[in-house]
Amino acid sequence: MDAEKSVFIATQAYVPDSAAAGQYMAEVAEAMAGRGWRVTVVAPERGYNESGRRTTGAEECPAGLSIHRVGGPPVQKENLSGRLCSMIVFSLRAAMQALFHRRPCGMLVSSSPPMLPVFMMTIARLRRIPLVYWVMDLNPDQAIESGMVSANAWSTRMLAASQRWVLGHAAVVIVLDRFMENRVRKYAKHPRRLEVLPLWPLEKAGNREESAAIRERHGWSNHFVVMYSGNHSPVHPLDTMLDAARNLRNDARFKFVFVGGGLAKAAIEQTKVRENLEHVIVLASQPLGELHAMLGAADVQIVSMGEKMSGCVHPSKVYNILTAGRPFVLLGSPSNSVSDLLERHGCGWRIAHGDSDGFVRMLCRLASAEGHRELEEKRLAAARVYCDDGAVEAARNEWLDVVLSAMGGTGS
Repeated sequence: MDAEKSVFIATQAYVPDSAAAGQYMAEVAEAMAGRGWRVTVVAPERGYNESGRRTTGAEECPAGLSIHRVGGPPVQKENLSGRLCSMIVFSLRAAMQALFHRRPCGMLVSSSPPMLPVFMMTIARLRRIPLVYWVMDLNPDQAIESGMVSANAWSTRMLAASQRWVLGHAAVVIVLDRFMENRVRKYAKHPRRLEVLPLWPLEKAGNREESAAIRERHGWSNHFVVMYSGNHSPVHPLDTMLDAARNLRNDARFKFVFVGGGLAKAAIEQTKVRENLEHVIVLASQPLGELHAMLGAADVQIVSMGEKMSGCVHPSKVYNILTAGRPFVLLGSPSNSVSDLLERHGCGWRIAHGDSDGFVRMLCRLASAEGHRELEEKRLAAARVYCDDGAVEAARNEWLDVVLSAMGGTGS
């Protein structure tokens, strides 16, 4: 295999971890190897979403792909200092791996944790290796807009300066939508190369029988299921969904289902118990092989974007919702990437945060006999978006062509 066709990837999340960033990294790593590139992935032994899980020993990989796991403390999402410690330790160990690794023709890094791109860019500059920066979320913007940090804190200013440096020197910066592009250009008005490349579904079209079996197993077959599946986080507020559940507690038609983990999950569990909301169902994160069927088990999926999160985050789960053939309700403003999808494809509805009364009216309409046609039209619109596997393949191939060409290859 040609020495020139090699790439080094550093990522804090990687399969079998359920974090979306890790799933996408695994998919592109395998696709690169499939194109004849030698791919080395450095990832933690401990999971990101499942910090108690450790992946050690040899891992089965396609030809051309090798995975190196590095040790470190578990990710403590509830403890900021512990979380920072695990992020810094991994970033340092990944950088050391990159420093002494056989010289690749390119490096790939994503934006999480925020200090990882800084360490990797330092190594890339020292060794004169082109680095591709895949921005999946943007910090410190996300932390500032969510109120976690002050924009004037010295640590925030230092992170912003580091972000500006990485964005200005990366061979290619890949962002996920036009709102993220606008924020990035505030840091680097003239990056060397900036590409807007949306994500794609990680799953193929759903199996209706598997989704029906989940509904039957949980006792949802005769109910209208409203589901949020994903990271329960302050950047994806669910107060409006929870308020609607309160208002519909005496309406036996509805089940409100919360699937996944995250910092805000405990508050939902506590509210369910404290207020005796029996129609609110709280489930743990689903295994990767069952997640898609779970998405298809809902009548309506929920996607939430915090009011100030446009351009800071990009909910990747919306693509899998569409391949599951489910319409969704966007809780958020009309100015974000998810709203763009809704406008383009007509595959759901939008409700402003705080408008729980409007949300309740909409759900009652959709659950009625009169609303069945509207619900079916939105479901068909969702299913049409990725009904052709060629669309998914084209999106993935466009991403690969951009990345591999930046590393001195033809991409093929």
